[in-house]
Amino acid sequence: MTVAGVGFWVPVALATLTSLATAWALGANSNSPPFAPAIGANAISTMRAAFLIGILAALGALTQGGEISETVGAGLINGVQITSLAATAGLLTATGFMAFGVYTGYPVPAAFATTGAMVGVGLSLGGDPAIDTYRRIGLFWALVPPVSGGLAYVTATVLRRDDIPETVGVPLLAAIVGGIVANVRLGVIPSPPHAAQSSLAGFIARQIDTPTVVGIDPAAVFVTLLAAAAWFLAVRRRTQASVEGGIRTFLLVLGSVVAFSSGGSQVGLATGPLENLYGVELGLPGIVLLSLGAAGILMGAWMGAPKLL
Repeated sequence: MTVAGVGFWVPVALATLTSLATAWALGANSNSPPFAPAIGANAISTMRAAFLIGILAALGALTQGGEISETVGAGLINGVQITSLAATAGLLTATGFMAFGVYTGYPVPAAFATTGAMVGVGLSLGGDPAIDTYRRIGLFWALVPPVSGGLAYVTATVLRRDDIPETVGVPLLAAIVGGIVANVRLGVIPSPPHAAQSSLAGFIARQIDTPTVVGIDPAAVFVTLLAAAAWFLAVRRRTQASVEGGIRTFLLVLGSVVAFSSGGSQVGLATGPLENLYGVELGLPGIVLLSLGAAGILMGAWMGAPKLL
């Protein structure tokens, strides 16, 4: 190996190890909370929950993480490519802030820390700020707390009503989740060239090829309603047999869905800074980088999640 070769591969190895460490931390901390209610309800043991979290979050990373990884790696700064050393600096900075949050007890969201760090290293390389992307991200972050809190309030209020029995309220929630899952975009579902990831409802709608009505595809709506009905009937049958058993089953299913989506949304924070390194400089397909992040999340969940849970 030449000196130039050593000079190239050492930063690559350092950036890869840093990305793995970040993915490990995400798997140990950020993907675990969805199963905490199920553990509290004695629906599943801690070790089994940690095992499922690792599998589901890793699968979510592989099938959902591509678009977020590309945004973190290339969509935050215009005009420059993130180098391996810059990626390492950004990931180490983000990890440092998250570690500071753990030490002080102040929650530091991984998305905030990583996004800010990557914007900083991009600007240091002479890049231009991607203002439109910042606006969209900022608007989304601003809307999440009130929307999430409002939905949680409405859901809890409905479940507490005496005139709505658990055999109806819980299956209705399951139906909503089923409809959402049918429209979750996954990288493994075929999509048109140069298009975004497709959902199950979107894929089936394209096969039927029905005309849209006011911009809405009737076939996609039908698939969504069909999925919602299936989830409603499955959970209602379980709650009718045992209300407590039905609620536990729904908690497990809901935790699984959230853990899966969490892996897909979080992996890009660890792999995004390496998008240019792996995709352009090394010429590797995106699945290689996502597999790296998924492996880190899997190990983090299996090794670190039990203590948090």
